[in-house]
Amino acid sequence: MALLWFGVMLIAGPVFSAQNVHIDTQQTGILTNQPSSRVMWHMPRNHNHVALTFDDGPDDTITPELLTVLREKNVQATFFLVGNMIAKFPHILQQIITDGHAIGNHTWAHYRLDEMSQDQVNLQLSATTKAVQQLHPTPIVYVRPPGGRFNNFLIHAAKKQQLTVVMWDVNAADYKQPDGTLPSPQHIHARVMRRIKPGSIVLMHNSKATVAALPGIIDAIRAKGYGIGLLQW
Repeated sequence: MALLWFGVMLIAGPVFSAQNVHIDTQQTGILTNQPSSRVMWHMPRNHNHVALTFDDGPDDTITPELLTVLREKNVQATFFLVGNMIAKFPHILQQIITDGHAIGNHTWAHYRLDEMSQDQVNLQLSATTKAVQQLHPTPIVYVRPPGGRFNNFLIHAAKKQQLTVVMWDVNAADYKQPDGTLPSPQHIHARVMRRIKPGSIVLMHNSKATVAALPGIIDAIRAKGYGIGLLQW
């Protein structure tokens, strides 16, 4: 099945290829990187600066709650948004931008990119960027692959579309567990604070559990002497 949106044909299912080897970031040792790297795992380690990033939005329930917390705490963050969700909730995109947050590309339909062809990966990125820019002329300079899974197809697509691939070195693990339950806010908080360090990029999600954990995480990060803000290299 295919979807037609803004004059772009979107493939609704991935194409599998045994040649596409993915990288599961939870099994990847994250050591160091240079600002010139094609894939950014963290910011410079010589500044006490931390960036919060949120994947999988926008929606009209959880995302506004995240925005309220960030507004109350005077924190700017980066939202990696899904294209088809932007089309459903354009007013939430506008609020994210109005509040001073940055927008990143999280593909059109949140498929595993390591199971798609080069053309499909290209389209997943370009359609999402177009969805944002037809609603607001905010720059899109970052992309994050769903689940952190990617191969050279994403690297090539990102380079062609002038996007920097941004991963993370702190995973809040605030998504649903195998039994369908969400982790407790206390568990999310403890996991983040065990891993945080200068230059960390924190992966969080559009999740009810994240909303509950976020105020305490922000306070604890600041208590350790870190500033919190947008991605910077």
